[in-house]
Amino acid sequence: MKSVIGTIIIFIGVYVIVTSDILSFFAQKSFTVFAIGSVVTMLIIAFIVLGLPKKTKGGHHEKDDKHLS
Repeated sequence: MKSVIGTIIIFIGVYVIVTSDILSFFAQKSFTVFAIGSVVTMLIIAFIVLGLPKKTKGGHHEKDDKHLS
């Protein structure tokens, strides 16, 4: 029953978006430039946060090496 109510709410939202002419706002050139700039910025931030390994002093690998010897 929850999925039926959720689907009805989604269709009401789509109907409001189509009838209120919000799509023409998103089709403006200035908004397109802003959206592309936002995507590029988020990709750069994701690369910086997730792509670069952290350098640690000594690290946990030295502890593992002592157990192996």
